[in-house]
This record gives sequence, structure tokens and C-alpha cells, in this order.
Amino acid sequence: MLKNILLVVLIFPITFVAALRDSSKTDSFDQHGVLPLTSEEVSQYLRQAQDNLLQSVDALLSIPDHQKTSENILRRWNHLNSELLGNFSVLTFLTQTEFPSKGYAAQAIAELQAFIFKVLVQNGKLSHFLMTCSKEMILQDTSLTPYERHEIQHLLDSYENIKDRLTKEEQRTISQLKEINAKHDSNPFIYLESATPSKATLQDNTPKQLTILTLNTCFVPGNFPYLYGGVIQPWQKRVLPLAKKILETHADVICLQEVHEEEASLALYEALKNEYTYFYGAMGPRVLGFSLNTLGRPSGLFVASKYPIENPQFTRFAETGFPMNYGFFDFTITDGTTALGHIYTTHMQSLNWDQFAQIRALQLEQILEKMHEDLDRTIPFFLCGDLNIPYGSKEPAEALVCKHFHNDYNKDQSEINKNNRTCTDYFTNWFFSSTKDPESIDPNFQIIDYALLLRSLPFSPETLVCQEYDIKTVLVPMNDLSKPESAVSDHHALLTTIQPKHL
Repeated sequence: MLKNILLVVLIFPITFVAALRDSSKTDSFDQHGVLPLTSEEVSQYLRQAQDNLLQSVDALLSIPDHQKTSENILRRWNHLNSELLGNFSVLTFLTQTEFPSKGYAAQAIAELQAFIFKVLVQNGKLSHFLMTCSKEMILQDTSLTPYERHEIQHLLDSYENIKDRLTKEEQRTISQLKEINAKHDSNPFIYLESATPSKATLQDNTPKQLTILTLNTCFVPGNFPYLYGGVIQPWQKRVLPLAKKILETHADVICLQEVHEEEASLALYEALKNEYTYFYGAMGPRVLGFSLNTLGRPSGLFVASKYPIENPQFTRFAETGFPMNYGFFDFTITDGTTALGHIYTTHMQSLNWDQFAQIRALQLEQILEKMHEDLDRTIPFFLCGDLNIPYGSKEPAEALVCKHFHNDYNKDQSEINKNNRTCTDYFTNWFFSSTKDPESIDPNFQIIDYALLLRSLPFSPETLVCQEYDIKTVLVPMNDLSKPESAVSDHHALLTTIQPKHL
């Protein structure tokens, strides 16, 4: 089982790996003192990770009875999950480089996997503790939120992986708890509502147009945003300037990606709550269970809206991988009484290798299948997000985009440059450059973010899809190549206006 756990951990473009190889020739690479660059440092890093895991487990098992609240237990358990992901991220990052520690990092990954399996998966005391806590939460805590119930259900499901070590009575208890918990509402996302009146309360609340903003925020966990996108500041220091740029667009609906931590969703809520009413975040499964295959982050999707949202659903992709539970979130936007449109937002599989291009095609096909299930011929259907489909790549997913969607932003793009790119590796390569010479840094400009209006479905004649609307999409800059230290994200945003054709 262990050999299948970390098939894919971190995704890096080829140009980024090349930059790492160049940077390995200098002594200035690890500017933040985070990465272990020698065999001794890797060994020390591994020991520290193991010690931290033991301390976290001991702290969890030592929680006094009066502090065994659902919030306290789940927060500590999820924090442990986040720490382990950080460890694997750093070690796997090193295996993508040519540093002397590369081979030691690969060995450390295997040792850490085995250690986690022993300390977590095979720990009878821990499994009994969490079973007892789950029982108390389900039977006694009437304040459990739908999101907390989803987390508990996800944890209970994972006991299936260790059922051969459970007594018959424990197996019956798990089954009973799952049955009781399943009778309550359970959502794989948090929902927040601000005191700001929604646009549905206005006297003339039926809009002639709807504006939607999509943006990959690079709000990756921990202190490693520069490993993913070359963005130097952690998300905690970027949330306010990013929110300011969002507010300046006055978009009706905001669809964000890479908002992985619940704390990041809450911080965005605080920054946007005076302008937006309805918020959804922390989407997708994130609870570590009794299998290393459960180790992973939520999807990172986040939505804020000025208009009411109906029938919100998160769907995990059938084809997804560690460390992120890729999926899509869809909902109907309304003026309080009438549907205005159906929106789908997603973050699809990264990496430009053939096997991952095929996964993207399967993921997009899954979204199209859901669109077919939801089809309403009277309203526009809209898809946005970081689809990770390189514009001009001619990969299978791009063929699906061209065939079934209207792509206003890309319709006139003949080439990708610094003015129309939605993403760049410039900041990553700049960060790891020893000279910081702009002329020597490969920017690798890309268009991988999309705002798409559904025009047809592969399952129905084109006439079955609403054709009465059109879109206009513009770029909203979120960074400046001349100021890499102040980039709020490595992506730009796309702002789309949907309106009836006759206007």
C-alpha cells in the first residue's frame, strides 16, 4: 500500500525544474532557511518531522475531558494533517532538483511514510480515542455544523482500512455512528453569511448583467508559496492587498482557487464581508484518516456572492491525486426568486505531461456530464477557474473547450505574451535566480485560466443549450513583473460580464 501513496506530490513546470538545477550551483538558493540542502540537514529534518508527529499525537491523546470539543479535536487533527503535508512537500520538492540532498530526500520520504503508518495507522490507542470522541460528538454535541459532520463521517469511513484490528463491538459501533451521523445534513464545505444585505433585497433586483471574477490566489499552506508560484509573502500577508484588488472590480460573484486552509477562507470572509453576503470555502475532504491515502488538502475552491446561491454542491473528481482533492463546485445564482445562471468553478490537474493531460480531459468530461444533469435551457451555464489547460497546446481538454464553450478571452489571442498571460513562472525563476537579472529569467508566460460560456453538450444537440446570452472577459492584473516582491499571486484574474445578446 505504501508504494502507491505519493505517486504525485508536487507539480512543477519543466522550466521551473531547469531553474532549480541552475540555482543549485549557488549558495544563495535557500533564502528562507527552510529547505534542507545536505544529507545531514535532510536527516535532521526527518527527525524533526518525526518528533513533531509524536508530540502532536501525544497532545491530542492528552486533551482534558472538558476541552474535548468537536472544534478542538478536529482542529488539532487537521493541523497534524497539514504539518505532514508540509513535510512531504519539502522533501518531494528536493527530489525534483539536482541538489546533493536529492537522493537522501527520496529515502526520507520512504522512512517518513513508514513512520506515519506505524504512529497513526497502526496506533490502537489513537483509533480508540478518535472513535470515543466521534461517539461523544455525534450523540451529545447538538451544535455540530454540516461541515463538521462531514469531517467526522470521512474519519469514520477510514476505519474500514483497519477493520481487521477492530473488535466486533468496535466495528458495530463505527457502523452505528455512521448511520446516525448520516441522518443529519453534511456538507464538504463551510458556509458563512455576512450582515451585508444581498442584491436580492434591492427594489430592482433583477440584473441586466452578471459579473464574475476568477483568480488563482496562490494561498498555499505554510511558508512555502514561493515553492509553488514564486510568491514570496505567505498568504497571511497578501490577503488584504488581494482583497482590495478584488473589491475594486465590483464583481457580483468571486470564484477563487488555491485557498487551501480554513483559516484562509475565514480571512477572506473578514476582508470581503462588507461587500459580499454569501461565502463558501474549505471545499472538499481534508481529514486524515486511518490510511495514508487520506492525506491531502481540500480543493482550495472559494466562492463569495452578492446574490443568493441555491443548490451548492462540491463534486470530487473521479480522477484526482495527492496532495490536493481536485474537484468542482457548482451552484445556481438567483435574484431571490428567479435563476440568473448556473456557475461551475474548478481547479483541474496540473502538469503538462501526457498522462496528466488525459486526466484533465476526464475531469472536464465529468463537469460536462454534471452540466448535462443540471441543464436548464433558460439560463446561461458558465465555467471558470484554473483549468491548467495550456492555451494552444491542442491537448484533448482544449479540444473540448473549443467544441463546447464560447471563450471570449482567447478568441483573438494569436500568441501568449506578458500582456495577455494569465500565469507566469517568472516569479518562481526570479526567486531562485542567483543574479536576479530579468534578461536571463525565463518567464514562461501561460494562459491556463478560463472563463467559459457553455454553447453545446456532447450528450445533446446544440439547440438544447441556452443561446440567448453572451460574455465579455477582461484581464485584471494581480502582479507586476518589475516588482516580484509585491506580487499578490502568480496568476492574473479574469473578469467576465454575462448579459443577454439583445442588450
